[in-house]
Amino acid sequence: MFQEKGVLGRYPINLSAISFNKAVMLFKRFLADKIVAGQKTQTRRPIQPKRGYKVREVGDRVGVQVGFRPPLVYVIIKRKSKQALGEISEEDAKKEGFASVEEFKKAWLRLYGKWDPKHVVCVGLKFNPPFPSLMF
Repeated sequence: MFQEKGVLGRYPINLSAISFNKAVMLFKRFLADKIVAGQKTQTRRPIQPKRGYKVREVGDRVGVQVGFRPPLVYVIIKRKSKQALGEISEEDAKKEGFASVEEFKKAWLRLYGKWDPKHVVCVGLKFNPPFPSLMF
């Protein structure tokens, strides 16, 4: 193992702690940056199991990945549940890294193209701990 520090993009990395865990969750850059900054501690995803994709479970350690680049951070899934989009509170929106439900809704529309308040989503993939910098 390496005993030195390096830099990946704009985030410092601890090369001595690199893990070759291949479990990842894909995020757009603006959302991954919120996770790295500790502003996003939850995520919501449409429930649409895709062939070949493993559903992440409580206790899983997953990499936060943008495109085909290496993961920026690893997080542990601490909680998982389901919720209708229309039930999202202001507090939920803040845990998603947004100032309000309206701001979260705009991001959701940008990502998924439609907002159906009755649509049930996978919720509460609470990341613990939120990472202030890149640590593998």
